[in-house]
Amino acid sequence: MKLHVPEYIADIHPYKPGKPLEALEREYGIRNSVKLASNENPLGPSPAAMEAVRKAAGSLHRYPDGGGYELVSKLAERFSLPRGRIVLGGGSDDVIGMLTRALLRPGDRVLIPSPSFLMYEIAARSAGASPVRIPLRDFGVDPDGILERVDSRTRMLFVCNPNNPTGSVLSDARFREMLKSLPPEILVVADEAYIEFVRQADCSSRLHDVGEDTPLVVLRTFSKAYGLAGLRIGYGVMPEAVADLLHRVRQPFNASVPAQAGAAAALEDQAFLHRTIALVHTGLDRLYAEMDRLGLRYVTSQANFFLIDVEADADDVFERMLRKGVIVRSMAAYGYDTFIRVNVGLPEENERFVQALEAVLSGGGAAERPAAADVSASSEPAGAGTFPPLLITIDGPAGAGKTTVSRMLAERLRFRYVDTGSLYRGIALAALEAGLQADDDDGLNSLLDHLQLDYRWEQSSGACLLVNGSDVRDRIRTPDVTMFASAASARPVVRRFLLDLQRRLGEDKCAVFEGRDMGTVVFPDADVKFFLDASLPERAKRRFLEMGGSGGQPLEEVESEMARRDANDSSRALAPLKPAPDAVLLDSTDMSAEAVVERMLSAIRSRLETVQ
Repeated sequence: MKLHVPEYIADIHPYKPGKPLEALEREYGIRNSVKLASNENPLGPSPAAMEAVRKAAGSLHRYPDGGGYELVSKLAERFSLPRGRIVLGGGSDDVIGMLTRALLRPGDRVLIPSPSFLMYEIAARSAGASPVRIPLRDFGVDPDGILERVDSRTRMLFVCNPNNPTGSVLSDARFREMLKSLPPEILVVADEAYIEFVRQADCSSRLHDVGEDTPLVVLRTFSKAYGLAGLRIGYGVMPEAVADLLHRVRQPFNASVPAQAGAAAALEDQAFLHRTIALVHTGLDRLYAEMDRLGLRYVTSQANFFLIDVEADADDVFERMLRKGVIVRSMAAYGYDTFIRVNVGLPEENERFVQALEAVLSGGGAAERPAAADVSASSEPAGAGTFPPLLITIDGPAGAGKTTVSRMLAERLRFRYVDTGSLYRGIALAALEAGLQADDDDGLNSLLDHLQLDYRWEQSSGACLLVNGSDVRDRIRTPDVTMFASAASARPVVRRFLLDLQRRLGEDKCAVFEGRDMGTVVFPDADVKFFLDASLPERAKRRFLEMGGSGGQPLEEVESEMARRDANDSSRALAPLKPAPDAVLLDSTDMSAEAVVERMLSAIRSRLETVQ
């Protein structure tokens, strides 16, 4: 085919929701698992809703009521709203799509706090508009940052309140102050998917702030508190003039017969709603107490989920938890590399989660973690007594397990582990603070001329990245920094700078370097080089699971994408991905991370014996 696809459509990255529980068990070969990754209602649907759906099944041969009269009427009565302000959708994301189709055009700008619900950006891009990400501040939406980014092309602002994935909220006062400060031509879309769970006294719904002269839309869903995620039903409340525009682009039968019937019954079952909310609040308090006991930092949430800083690679913890039959969500894709997100389950599910997490973090996962080795009190760790100073590199394709293995090997050797990715993020942070773009080579060159980027190794906390003398470990794990680093990593000026820096960091040896081109370009004379690989299906499965099951993308598609990436990496003109001629080749397809490390230690000993 020779299709003429608009560039703004081709550039969209598809949304990847979590995989259904049954599919994950089937794909990964696990049984009796607990899914706490998709913010679903642990009680299931309301019994009244299930009965209404059963009754509606007899009408499945009929088209649904296109206007949703009964459901709209019940919503209007429940919330004291004019019927004309309510627009139904196949989930609230359907209403998001209507808003962007009806009100945006190519060249418009849409402000989106980041990270947040990924469909905001996808919907904006599908209309040809440009999303503008506004970084969160202390895990919450930053109204001042939003107002600073408004310009003459800004047409829409999305605010998820409570925000997903952080669970933070804007207070009533701050929301209204922000709304008044925005130009009247900017439509504010308040997504209240989790509003029923809010306990914070100064945060309430914006439903009654909607007026005919107020550029405000409020989104609601039946997926969370009402337990009807599988029916796909939600709605928006907006000025009637905006509702009229949405009805012009709305699909005529976008809310199905069972969805309308189930939602109408669930709305009436207030006892079930209150039971759900009580279960979530009790579960959150219990889980907070357990995280305090484990000494883990977490983000207090106003939703039915919360973030936990596991102080380890989130993708690695996700997979270890999965092997114990507990499914959570890694936040690495959102720029929070050491955070997982977990939603409240039933009490027994919460207890199983706590037990699994405690076992994984203490070294009881499927691939056991060795205890961290003691280091000297000096600024850098010494190598273990049984090994002389060595420089070790680990290369390989995505999904082969390089990061996990590199850290474990460094611990066993009592060497430094150098995360080359954090070096790129350090540059990205400095560039963002200087107001640079990733393709501004002149600006980057000037920045790097004065940038001081270095590592310090501390006995208590390990590697510490310093940017101009400041510890930035807690500032380089944001989505904006991660995305900037990815773009800047291809710039020759950045690669030259880091090539010199990495080589300086490796001068004293006693280090394990993991990353692209470590054994072929950066350290061609390294003492021991490894190239860690795994079969394409195994690597694809690992990536599939890292993305939470990738419900919108089958495993086969993940594998195809990875195959294309392998081909590109192997054929690129600048430093193609390939083993160094003297690298030790290891296949991790059927090995745990611990087994790979044992093979590496054996290879290191053999290499040393050969040299002697």
